[in-house]
Amino acid sequence: MTSERDHSAASRAPRLPLIGVAASLATVAFIMVVNVVFLLHGQVGSMAFSLVPTLLILDMSLVGGLLAIRRRDNAIGPVLLGAGLFTALSFGSGYYENLNVLIGQGHLPFVVLVAWIGNWTFVPAIGLMVIVLPLLFATAANPPPPGQAARCRRRSLRGCR
Repeated sequence: MTSERDHSAASRAPRLPLIGVAASLATVAFIMVVNVVFLLHGQVGSMAFSLVPTLLILDMSLVGGLLAIRRRDNAIGPVLLGAGLFTALSFGSGYYENLNVLIGQGHLPFVVLVAWIGNWTFVPAIGLMVIVLPLLFATAANPPPPGQAARCRRRSLRGCR
C-alpha cells in the first residue's frame, strides 16, 4: 500500500513549475490585452515591439517549466523558469505603466509599486540568463555517462574518446 502511494506521488507533476508557467502565461495574456487597448487608441508601434518580450517570456518559461517537470535533477529548468518569471514581471509591469499613461494618470491603482517591482526584476532576469546559464553550460558538450568519467581519469595520458 505504501509503494502505491509513493509511486503515484512520483508520477504527478510538481506544482511550483506549473504555477510559474501559469503566471508567465497570465502575464503574456495581460500584455496582449494591453496591446489591443493600444491598437484601439491608434498606437500601432507598441504592438510591434510587444512581440519581442512576449516571445522571450514564452520560450524561457515554457522550456524551463518543461525541463523542471520532466528532468527534476537538471538545474537548467528552474533557472530558465526563474528568468522567464522575472522577465514576465519586468515587462508586464512596464506595460501596466504604459497603460496608466495612456488611460490617464491616477486611474490605475498601485502604479508606483508595480513600477518598482518592474525595475528591480529586470536585473535578476538578465543575471540568470547571462551569468548563471553559461556557468551551468560551461562547455557546449553534454556531460559524459557516469562510468566514462572514471575511465577517462585512468586513461588521462591517452585522452578521453
